[in-house]
Amino acid sequence: MKKYITDSSWISVKKNPMYLFQCGTTPLVYKLIYKDKIIYIGKTHTGGRRIASHDRDKGWVFDNVECIEVPVNEQRSIEEYLIKYYKPKYNKQHSV
Repeated sequence: MKKYITDSSWISVKKNPMYLFQCGTTPLVYKLIYKDKIIYIGKTHTGGRRIASHDRDKGWVFDNVECIEVPVNEQRSIEEYLIKYYKPKYNKQHSV
C-alpha cells in the first residue's frame, strides 16, 4: 500500500484537464486538493461525474484532483489506507 503514497502514476487534472472525461468507467481512487493540501480521498467507477458531484452537491472548493487507476477489487483497501495516512478534512469514516 505504501507505493500509492509515492507512486508516480497519479494523474493531475491540472496537467491533464480532459482525463476525467476520457477515463469513462475506469476504477479510480482520487484525491481532492485545495491549496496543496489533500481535503478528501474517494473512489469511483464514473470518473468525472462522481468527482464533479463534490463541487455541485456539497459545495466543496478544490483546485486540483489527482487520480490513479486501480483494480476494482483493491479500491476500498487503497482508499482506506490513504485516508488513514493523510487524514483529509472531509473524510470521517476511516480517519480514526
